[in-house]
Amino acid sequence: MSSETPAIDTRTYRASPDPNAGAAYEPVDVREKGEWNVGLTSSYSFHPVDLKNSRGDIVARPVEHAVHTDLVVGAGLGARSFFAVSLPFSFQSGDTFLPLTAVGQGRVPGFAMGDLGLHLKHTLVSNVAGGGFGVSLNGTAFVPTGDQRSFSSDRALRIKAGAVADYSLKLFALQAGLGFLYRAYDTLSYPTIQGHPFGDELHWSVGAMMIPGLFFPALKDRHRWEIGARGWVPVSPVAPFSSGASALSPVMLAVSERAVVGKDGDTSIVAAVDIGLNQAVGVPVIRGILGLEYAPSIRDKDHDGISDDRDQCPDLPEDKDGKEDNDGCPDVDDDEEGP
Repeated sequence: MSSETPAIDTRTYRASPDPNAGAAYEPVDVREKGEWNVGLTSSYSFHPVDLKNSRGDIVARPVEHAVHTDLVVGAGLGARSFFAVSLPFSFQSGDTFLPLTAVGQGRVPGFAMGDLGLHLKHTLVSNVAGGGFGVSLNGTAFVPTGDQRSFSSDRALRIKAGAVADYSLKLFALQAGLGFLYRAYDTLSYPTIQGHPFGDELHWSVGAMMIPGLFFPALKDRHRWEIGARGWVPVSPVAPFSSGASALSPVMLAVSERAVVGKDGDTSIVAAVDIGLNQAVGVPVIRGILGLEYAPSIRDKDHDGISDDRDQCPDLPEDKDGKEDNDGCPDVDDDEEGP
């Protein structure tokens, strides 16, 4: 595909292909071999892309309103590996009669396809059964298949690799992630927006989750509340924290709810609000996120010996303490004798 201005993917949120993920937290464990999933996540962003003059004043908004949608299909490859394909597309609107040097044809297209994503995740250290420390390795290749006039597609292959470390207490968890994104550009052909060259990036994230069923027993483990921050800094050709790096260093804060619905627990809904904490390229004032995932389970997800069709808490293992050991849910120790 020939390159057209701007030929940069400025999206700062992409839905995780993992069906167990929310918008702010993603467990390190993956689906069992043969288990598949399909999902659709849409987000609305307000003012994600602005053009500014040398004084920092906004002079135009190529993208004022944007609805980005990710269609994901995935499957477990083995006991600890997961593969997925994502296809993004966007509906967007913004100012017209923009400089042709900034946006080809003077305006962004109203509808555009984004870059195809190929995702691989591997659980290095599992913590789904007993809690504690867990680690996953993640890799993604973004293939430049989208409309390069849309701020949703790069003109070169991008490869992202990283790791997530998670510490779980079953009903609570904390995690942090670190990754590196490589853009396969010749050093003289990095795409730019108003003189800011987009190149390689160092990505980071922190998050926390809790199962509100601990305080509201009627909810069991069908709801998960999450909060997390994420962003990245440029590595090359712009050095981190150097002059001009702030425009390439987005920071966002997300608050998310993931709810399992249906008798079998195969369907989940994610609803989230994402707030931009700075004015880097691609950071909206606010973003709303809504996702729907279908992931039929064929095994005992929490490995507690109680099949998922009988397990009232399929994501939390039974603690076998002599109290309601057949419902599949851990019990709060309400006596004074300990475990």
